[in-house]
Amino acid sequence: MANVVLKNVCKSFETKKGYKEVVKNISFSCEDKEFIILVGPSGCGKSTTLRMIAGLEEVTQGEIYIDGQLVNDVPARSRDIAMVFQNYALYPHMNVFENMSFGLRLQNQPKKTIEKQVTEAAEILKIKDHLTKLPKDLSGGERQRVALGRAIVRKPKVFLFDEPLSNLDAEMRESMRADLRQLHAYLKATMIYVTHDQIEAMTMADRIVVLKSGEVHQFAEPLELYKNPCNRFVAGFIGNQRMNFFDGELKKKGTDIYFTNESVSLKTHTVHAPALKQCVGTKVTLGIRPENIYDKIYATNASAGNTLKAKINIMLPTGEYALLNLQTGNHKLIAKVNAYEKLAENKQIDIVMDMSKAHFFDTTSGKTVCHMADGHASCP
Repeated sequence: MANVVLKNVCKSFETKKGYKEVVKNISFSCEDKEFIILVGPSGCGKSTTLRMIAGLEEVTQGEIYIDGQLVNDVPARSRDIAMVFQNYALYPHMNVFENMSFGLRLQNQPKKTIEKQVTEAAEILKIKDHLTKLPKDLSGGERQRVALGRAIVRKPKVFLFDEPLSNLDAEMRESMRADLRQLHAYLKATMIYVTHDQIEAMTMADRIVVLKSGEVHQFAEPLELYKNPCNRFVAGFIGNQRMNFFDGELKKKGTDIYFTNESVSLKTHTVHAPALKQCVGTKVTLGIRPENIYDKIYATNASAGNTLKAKINIMLPTGEYALLNLQTGNHKLIAKVNAYEKLAENKQIDIVMDMSKAHFFDTTSGKTVCHMADGHASCP
């Protein structure tokens, strides 16, 4: 296998109004045998970046290396990569065996070699019993496995995936995520994967590239992104439920530092105090995740400094947990609580904010000024 390195890569497209830059100075490296995922909202440039790595789009500026070789001017067919698309791209008139072996047959590989590699891939993907079937006779998940098999049999240096699970139902997506992780471990392959689904990214990737508007905002391991997002965008994008945000100001009351606005006053945790002292008097945004908000009845860390009164507008049971759409003062927020708690819509409750898990961002720039419970910060 091989590593993939992007250095200051840019991509512009010509429009009626001139050139539009959709990828802006992107740099990152995917190490040999690593599983990297590019994630971000629609239009952030992730698929365009993948297509430039594949050679399907020309690089406007910058350099792309595969296995140490500069490939900017190397055609796609000569880059030794395999790409799996969202729409499967199977030939409808060919059966599974013929679809999976198509690339090998184009290379004039020996018949025995083709049969061996297709059979091995089919066993790995659990589609050996479907080799004589046409794509129309397969489920969506089975078709995606055939597309994966067609890539596997070629034994390329790098596998590229462009939202391959987007057309599957929720249950099948969950199953395929686990299968792809197992496949990566089995093949010990270099893989770069594009998705807009941050849950997909968090559960599958070794490291994640978070993109917005054609720029890399953060490149880190999943848990690092969750615990220590570099800015408000990453904090809001990463997480099973969106982080709650409050705009306000830091004020000192005696020896304590409080986050305040027109309807909220919350005492910051002592672990943050050394870092937040330099930010007293400045406008900041408080961020706290739904799973770090509790019903006071069940909280063990309730105090006058981290408790708020809230009204339950909507309650959404999801099984073990329930999502509460709450209103406190002028703020709407979401809490993730135990579904067995005796709660109901329109009920007033006291909620506890776990301020040790809070994040603080510069309101103007969106940059992080203090991470969750790490006590480190820099005030812009």
